[in-house]
Amino acid sequence: MFLWSRVRNGETSQLQGYSGKGGYRYVLSPVRETDQGQYQCTGRRGNEVLLSNFHNLTVSSDRPQAAVIQTPPGPLWFTGETVILTCDIRRTSGKWRYSWAMKNKQGALESLTPKSKEEQQTHTIQPVTESHSGEYLCQGERGKERVIQSLPGSVVLKVSGEKPKAEMKNVLPTGEVYTGDRLTLTCTVDGDSTGWKYLWYKDTQGVVLSNTDSDRTDGSSYTINSAAPSHSGQYWCRAHRGGFYSHYSDSHEVNIQGVPQPVLSLQSGWTNMFPTETVTLRCDFQESSTRWVYKWYRDGQEIPISGDGDTYTIPSAARSHSGQYQCRGELPERAVTSPHSNSLLLTVYGTEPEIQITMESCCGKISTGDTLTLRCTLKGSSTGWKYLWYKDARRTELSNTDSDRTDGSSYTISSAAPSHSGQYWCRAHRGGFYSHYSDSHKVNIQGVPQPVLSLQSGWTNMFPTETVTLSCDVQGSSTRWVYKWYRDGQEIPISGDGDTYTILSAARSHSGQYQCRGELPERAVTSPHSHSLNLTVYETPPKLLISMETPSEDIYTGERLTLTCTVDGDSTGWKYLWYKDTQGAVLSNTDSDRTDGSSYTISSAAPSHSGQYWCRAHRGEFYSHYSDSHKVNIQVRPYAVLSLDTGWTQILTTDSLTLRCEIQGNFSLWNYTWYTDGIQIPLEHNGETFSV
Repeated sequence: MFLWSRVRNGETSQLQGYSGKGGYRYVLSPVRETDQGQYQCTGRRGNEVLLSNFHNLTVSSDRPQAAVIQTPPGPLWFTGETVILTCDIRRTSGKWRYSWAMKNKQGALESLTPKSKEEQQTHTIQPVTESHSGEYLCQGERGKERVIQSLPGSVVLKVSGEKPKAEMKNVLPTGEVYTGDRLTLTCTVDGDSTGWKYLWYKDTQGVVLSNTDSDRTDGSSYTINSAAPSHSGQYWCRAHRGGFYSHYSDSHEVNIQGVPQPVLSLQSGWTNMFPTETVTLRCDFQESSTRWVYKWYRDGQEIPISGDGDTYTIPSAARSHSGQYQCRGELPERAVTSPHSNSLLLTVYGTEPEIQITMESCCGKISTGDTLTLRCTLKGSSTGWKYLWYKDARRTELSNTDSDRTDGSSYTISSAAPSHSGQYWCRAHRGGFYSHYSDSHKVNIQGVPQPVLSLQSGWTNMFPTETVTLSCDVQGSSTRWVYKWYRDGQEIPISGDGDTYTILSAARSHSGQYQCRGELPERAVTSPHSHSLNLTVYETPPKLLISMETPSEDIYTGERLTLTCTVDGDSTGWKYLWYKDTQGAVLSNTDSDRTDGSSYTISSAAPSHSGQYWCRAHRGEFYSHYSDSHKVNIQVRPYAVLSLDTGWTQILTTDSLTLRCEIQGNFSLWNYTWYTDGIQIPLEHNGETFSV
């Protein structure tokens, strides 16, 4: 006998309703969500009781979902492949019947399931063509009395008519590949690697590479663990899935190089050094783009330094830095080490270099015009030195000029002059290192003095027709010199050789920088040029401006007034002439009227001073034009009139009154002062009215 029980939510219930012989079957028809739980049956025979295992029954109200699985997987297939579609009813068990359909270009479904194959779970397309591209759907159903249908599943199948081509590239390392490197090549198929397996070839496409101890294919990659020259050659790959093969990839050349030897060079340019000099060494892998890590060695021992750059700098050399230097490169992440570079011997002296200055000249005594050469000699190493020259002070370095030039270790004065006399020093430097100064060397040049150029006429800015005289003087010399004159560096062709040069009537073309010099032709002696003197000749005669300074526009008798005459432009050296009513007679000083430079002052104006005034200026024999006339009108001083504004003459003690002071006939801005019985009344204002 069989008994059935169900456990649900932790409670066990006995089930009624047996079917079949002996009750060994329990039928749920129709099944509901409330029927889910764990079922167990109990068998009894006599005193014997047997318990079955629990069977978990899950009942869902949702219809199951079908899913289409494609083999091989991937978003793209190629003409000639075999594609298998499988219909999977998710999260269910039991025997299903399957149906297949394809959605055509018009969107209608076309059945793909023949009646004889309605039970098949898979749909095979062999071989696949572009016409097979489209959306494929599957659905399942089960049961006899009531048909249960799954929800349909679909997949979009894309078929390419072109056979795919494999693509190969180098993953590790980048740049040059050296002996001992680990090298990895990868192979891909048009960006889609789903389901592909890969084959590798070297030097010929006929023989597939197989795994060895050091060379291994792993999926889409081919790895050489320790590169050797024998690995150099042409490599190809191609992919396949099922019985379908892609095109071969383009060939990829692998060139395994022996690890290069670096070249050690000296950036500072010399191997013999003095204390405190700076030395820079450079380690270079020529024609290599790989980024190396550098190690440095002195006398075979590694130098412990910070950094891994390709230069090694000794900022301040010492005796202990002497020795044989080498370098080498490493690629730590690739376990590659180069051989040592060439050796370079550095020698650091124990003391600073000794420097000496000497002089070479044509004769015993150095005269003006001689050529002399000072030479600087450095004992020891002469490589890479540059020389500095100093005169009279060891702070200002001498630079090249037209006649004085430093050339390597020498300083040459091609034409000696007294200005070259003095104390000279030299010192040497290379890089940032400077030697001591040499001892001083005294040079005494007895030479031609420089003439002094002076302006006899006293001014450098001139107007047309003025006369200018320049004087050239070799001071302190009794020798009769022949003089040459220059304007803007060009000699002025003049008759005579005197010490003066006169421009009788200046013009614009006479403007420029003037110089002179002296010559003694019979002695082949020429003085240096004098200092420069700049002369400027204006294009037009000077314009005079006359103006008047007075307290107000109205001038009254007794007032002080000043007329001023100015030259528009240069005011140097001018004297002024004043005229009244006529331009013929020059005004002269009187007790009350005085000319003072560019001004004419009337200390106490009178009606006789009224009239037209002119001025003009002159210097030397040159006279300017007359100024425009300026009219002066002297008026008799007006009287003040006192009046009563209130209108009545009898004033009571409580009345107020206003007095007015008027300047008859003139209403200019006057200041007013008020008096009572002859005594000034202090007021806070100076108005024309006074109120009591």
